[in-house]
Amino acid sequence: MPQFDGLSALTLLKESGLDVPFIIVSGTIGEERAVSAVKAGASDYIPKDDLTRLIPTIERELQNSKNRGDRKRASESLATAEANFRKLVEQCAVGLYIIQDERFVYVNPAMTALFGCSSQDLRLRPLLDFIAPSDQDRAAQEVRERIEGTLNSPRHTLRIVRHDGSIIPVQIHDTKIEFSGRPAILGVMHEP
Repeated sequence: MPQFDGLSALTLLKESGLDVPFIIVSGTIGEERAVSAVKAGASDYIPKDDLTRLIPTIERELQNSKNRGDRKRASESLATAEANFRKLVEQCAVGLYIIQDERFVYVNPAMTALFGCSSQDLRLRPLLDFIAPSDQDRAAQEVRERIEGTLNSPRHTLRIVRHDGSIIPVQIHDTKIEFSGRPAILGVMHEP
């Protein structure tokens, strides 16, 4: 078709946003234009004098398209699951946290309400700053033992220091995890 060639069709396909294989079959396009077409997004180029490659190329490109679609759906599904999980954690009525290197690295809104300060305040200061002075030695030991895997009980009680200076007892249930490839503690904290 003198008014409409393969590159024009490829441009229309790209503008449509569809992810379908685009194979150019031509006897006149020439090597240089075929390379340009593949660089522009064509799946492959088959010369008319080598049509034995057409069926295997179509099968390969259909499988590649299916794989891309599968990866896209999996990625979208993962993003949805992550958003739902984040919503669940953010709306949880008990404090959820991750401790690493003796600092909070994650706290949910219930933790900030429990301590009466922002998540940034909780993450910037050492963990022991938030523990009542009489409980600090025991808390430091429990953190070490949890990271080492030698703390037997996942439940314990401590007294925390809130932002306003008041001291309240809390119950903790925690466990050792890997976070960003390093040991950490995942826990739940609430008033008894």
